[in-house]
Amino acid sequence: MLLSILISCTVAALYAMLLYTRNKRDELAKGWRLVLAGLRFGFVFFICLLFFFPLVKIKRERIEKPRCFLVIDQSSSMRGAADTALLERNIRELSEKLSPKFELKTVGMAQDAVLNPGFSFNGTATDYSRAFNLIQQQNADNDLAAVVLFSDGNNNSGQEPVSAYRSLALPLYTVGLGDTNLYPDIFIGQVLTNLYAYKGNRFPVHIRIGQHRAPHAVAKLSLRTADGMQVLKDTVLSFNGQKEQSVAWNIEPQDSGLCRYVLMLDPLPDEYDRQNNRRTFAVRVLENRLKILLLAHAPHPDLSCLRQSLQTQEKYQTEVVLAKDLADFLKNPARLEAYDLVVLHGLPSNRYPLHEFKPLLEKKNLFYLLSASTSWQLLNGMDAGITVQPRGERWNEAQAHFNPGFSLFNVSAQDQTLWEKFPPLQTPFALFSSLPGGQSLFTQSILQVPTADPLLWISPPGNQRTAVCCGTQLWKWRLANFQEKDNTESFDLLIDKCLQLLCQAKPESNLNVHCPATWRTTERLTVKAYLYNASFEKVENAPVHFTLNRKDAEYAFDFVPENDHYTLDAGFLPEGEYRYSAQATVGDETYHTQGYLSVSDPQLENPRQPADHALLRNLALTYQGEFFQAGKTAQENATAWKDLAQALLQRQDLKPQIRTEETYLSPLNRTWILMVLLAFLGFEYFARKRFGNL
Repeated sequence: MLLSILISCTVAALYAMLLYTRNKRDELAKGWRLVLAGLRFGFVFFICLLFFFPLVKIKRERIEKPRCFLVIDQSSSMRGAADTALLERNIRELSEKLSPKFELKTVGMAQDAVLNPGFSFNGTATDYSRAFNLIQQQNADNDLAAVVLFSDGNNNSGQEPVSAYRSLALPLYTVGLGDTNLYPDIFIGQVLTNLYAYKGNRFPVHIRIGQHRAPHAVAKLSLRTADGMQVLKDTVLSFNGQKEQSVAWNIEPQDSGLCRYVLMLDPLPDEYDRQNNRRTFAVRVLENRLKILLLAHAPHPDLSCLRQSLQTQEKYQTEVVLAKDLADFLKNPARLEAYDLVVLHGLPSNRYPLHEFKPLLEKKNLFYLLSASTSWQLLNGMDAGITVQPRGERWNEAQAHFNPGFSLFNVSAQDQTLWEKFPPLQTPFALFSSLPGGQSLFTQSILQVPTADPLLWISPPGNQRTAVCCGTQLWKWRLANFQEKDNTESFDLLIDKCLQLLCQAKPESNLNVHCPATWRTTERLTVKAYLYNASFEKVENAPVHFTLNRKDAEYAFDFVPENDHYTLDAGFLPEGEYRYSAQATVGDETYHTQGYLSVSDPQLENPRQPADHALLRNLALTYQGEFFQAGKTAQENATAWKDLAQALLQRQDLKPQIRTEETYLSPLNRTWILMVLLAFLGFEYFARKRFGNL
């Protein structure tokens, strides 16, 4: 730095001296000559100095206070646990006492967690883990902090609180609010039923009824529609000292569409909490099942495997037919036309080439399951979407390798991992080629080496949609699923997703919105949409708008493009019946779609439920804090707030820190230097012009 200054001074001095002492024609007075020489010296000096790009080191010190996070439970149960106006005043007074020592941050906790909330206690759930995760994000750069939690201790969503807080490792103080006394109470606990049912069929409903401090209670349970019509005869339950009772009903829906039902339990004469005596649930009633035909060359374990998988889901009606019995279909072609999907196992084969049925099959959606009986020549002539050119009679053992680019339906990471662990299938040693636009859910992995050959392939949308499983012995996958999880849910889900996709050869409309029919107030609503142009080609970047309407409110959203579809996060919705509509514009065309959404409250929160201070004591004891019982009114435990403030202010490990920050400044980034240089040069120019030197 010193060398650059010396060089700049030398160059500037030589330049000014040569300009103002060697010029014989210069008629300036001596005083002006010295002033202008000084200006020229300054201008050249700064220019030369900037040429070396000097950096200025700036060192700053600041005092950083430790942080204190005030976490306020804003769930509905807090309305009964505390005088909310008094609680707000006490927290503000506590903040004033702590602010000289701490940097305060307020966190609102309910089904979600937010910074700087208001004092509105209307949350439909309590999730401690979300609040703890938000604190961890806000305190990533500061280890000195403490957390104060104001709650009634009721936790009903998310991760277990003691485990969720472990990653923070900050002192945790808890303030218990509400009444911990238990009063006589009967309540509707768990309600289990199907999401879907079919008109004309009964669907099961299982209800658990519980009691607290009412061992000999007798209760009457009734079931009605949302319009108040009685569905079944009332059931009278007697606890006889038991903690709970179970009721199982089979209900026959009368109408199709979304059917809502209301469960009501007559309260006890002295019951304090009556909100949990009422529950609502909804079932989507469909008109018809999807009819699936399993058409096979010969009996095979894969047929039994598929049939058992489909029978676990009420929405499918399955029939197995062997190729030797196909004569009945020729006599009655309408029988084949009634099916939504035909699964061809080992067909077409040399023995059953299916020539007579080809015109009928060309109108159906087809799922090909290849086996040793499949004729490759006949298959290649069926427009299946995949052609197979065998390289001999050998078969390979091919492990399923998930294709990360697959986008026809969503696959969870858990299912992906499990599916890739399934045993290998037997696939022909052949050259595979597929129709452009189709996607492979799985490719073949031979001897743990992934290949591009498809194992489970699905064609692009069109008038006819096909899928091809290039391997046999699917029954091993179902057995492996049961061995791993003690159920077959993952395998059944795989088959269900593939069949659902195949049963819709062409999109229902140009704008398809995948919005659930029923939802809960405790979950964020996410919606997907698929947009197609007039030729039913996917459009991936167009404005798509979404509107939710309720009797007293309207919510508007915009979809966000994501790969080949659109998504939106509508957040948490209040309970009620909604009508949704979506609109998209592609060129000069505008497409619309609409539907209905029912949002129900699972009633996790209740202003009359007792507080649970045992959890708060456990949290404070585990994480180097202290529990304070603040009570419900100002008279109860009035000193708790003073003791809390004193405990925080007296902590010796939470002291302000001096932090040093070093930064480097370049003069090239300063505008004022340019202005000074221009001022020097401008003044010199006008002075010389004024005295006739130019």
